[in-house]
Amino acid sequence: MGPGPDPTNSITYSKGMTERELRTMIAQRVRGRRKRQGLTIAQLAERSDLNDDYLGRIEHGSKMPSLPVLLKVASGLGIGLEELLRGAEGLDEAEDTTSKKLQAFVRGLTKAQRADALGILTKLRSSERLHALRVALGA
Repeated sequence: MGPGPDPTNSITYSKGMTERELRTMIAQRVRGRRKRQGLTIAQLAERSDLNDDYLGRIEHGSKMPSLPVLLKVASGLGIGLEELLRGAEGLDEAEDTTSKKLQAFVRGLTKAQRADALGILTKLRSSERLHALRVALGA
């Protein structure tokens, strides 16, 4: 009888992710950060005190890194572990698009307008206030 399904791929992690999906997510984030910094796998491996072959397997999603290894990679990238795992790559596509639109909008404001906008957004944090504003605006 042949081997059955890989039990590690049936374990469900945060947000319903399988281990394979988690490996893929980590791979994308490590690779994305490395490329944005203009580093090769060998350069990041050296900075992270890891074997470049091993780092390549992490980036291709075939190896699940341990927490100490992720800490080394984050350190090699000059960022914290949370930033590596969350960061912009951690946003789903809709959140990323909204975030980019908001950043572009804010960049076009004066310092005083940014301060006013932040004050308004802070007050609108309450869902009841936001709902009232939507009703008032017909949105």
